[in-house]
Amino acid sequence: MRPLRRISTVVQVTTVNRDQLLASAKDYADRALKSYTNEDSKAALTDAAVSLEHLSKAALCNINPALLVDLRKGNLDHLLHLIGEGGRASAGSIAFTVSGAEAIERVKQVVSGIIVPQEQITKLIRLRNGVLHVGTFQQQESHQLLAAYLRLSKRLFAELGVAEADVWGEHQDVVDSVISETLDEVQRDVRRRIAKARRDVEKLRAKIPERQRPFLTARLQSEALTKLPRSTIQGLHSVMTTCPSCGDEGASSLGHVELTAVAEVGTDNFEQLWAMIVEFFVCGVCDLHLQGRDELDAAELLTFIEMPDYEPDFDDYIDDDDSWTID
Repeated sequence: MRPLRRISTVVQVTTVNRDQLLASAKDYADRALKSYTNEDSKAALTDAAVSLEHLSKAALCNINPALLVDLRKGNLDHLLHLIGEGGRASAGSIAFTVSGAEAIERVKQVVSGIIVPQEQITKLIRLRNGVLHVGTFQQQESHQLLAAYLRLSKRLFAELGVAEADVWGEHQDVVDSVISETLDEVQRDVRRRIAKARRDVEKLRAKIPERQRPFLTARLQSEALTKLPRSTIQGLHSVMTTCPSCGDEGASSLGHVELTAVAEVGTDNFEQLWAMIVEFFVCGVCDLHLQGRDELDAAELLTFIEMPDYEPDFDDYIDDDDSWTID
């Protein structure tokens, strides 16, 4: 049996132009961010690397297509194809462009003000080429690689005169959260989950006739509560809340209702007030679930809800192991 040998593939093109490369870069950016919201780090980083390669080549092509020629091959035919003079090239010849790594190096030299986070971008390109495996990265490092890609891409898209809204679209909040240096891991994770839930519910709504949506959403919200583990929600009160992802007003915040004392500002007077200390949030429409103060804060949901009209009803709470209800 003959030994297996590695087969490498080379992208061969007959024509290359800025708009073609730019469109491809945007397409792979969209794929990368969709994979990120789905927690698929391998696909996210691989597509991000391809996007960056095509974007770097678009920036070079924008100056002069000749900047894409692979000098090591030293073939005039390649240059003729790249500068739009393919008719003068040898019959049957095609154009070869530089590698992604080389394209980024050239961008650093010919585009002023470009700062490349070298270590992260090098790892990203090596991952795209199969030299590294995403499984070797910790979650934090994967995040750093994606953040490096987004920061550099934002600069290159701006260099090409492309507005951020035309690049990121529905992913803008996710992009901002990934590159932010002030958000912690919980905040980034919650924003990613919100983005995924928003995208999923848009697909769902597109399949449902508009007249049927109110009935279906009400049913989904009601069923969402019954699907929660009894041990999790026993003794909890629920209040309808607007979902931060899909905007449905029938989502639920759940928590314990307690009697609190609220002081009047500038006085020694205290007023007793019932309030719910929120512990969970659930939306049956987009299937967004949040738990705990950190996640609720990250989604900018209330964790303390005043209930001035609340009247305690002990029938709302568990009396034994066999009977329970949620208000």
